[in-house]
Amino acid sequence: MLLIHKAWNENQNLEWERTRLLAAFCRNAGVIARGMKVEKGDLINPIDLFPLPQDRPIDSKVTTLLSKEAATDKAKQFFEFAKKRGFNKE
Repeated sequence: MLLIHKAWNENQNLEWERTRLLAAFCRNAGVIARGMKVEKGDLINPIDLFPLPQDRPIDSKVTTLLSKEAATDKAKQFFEFAKKRGFNKE
């Protein structure tokens, strides 16, 4: 079920990216179609239209690495938790 949600979420993100890209194309084409001299500042990038969730930088808490001892402690805690829940197949 988690993979289905992840695939759906990625598909939605791609649809919004496509929408934003097409909107930027339309706006830039309108600027060019006016027939006046086009400056670089007249054109916009798709990311400047509106922010999307995938534009946010990754949270620093997620990317922090654990020390070897902390990782070992977390693994032991998880193993004990799983053992209490009956997931031990020994």
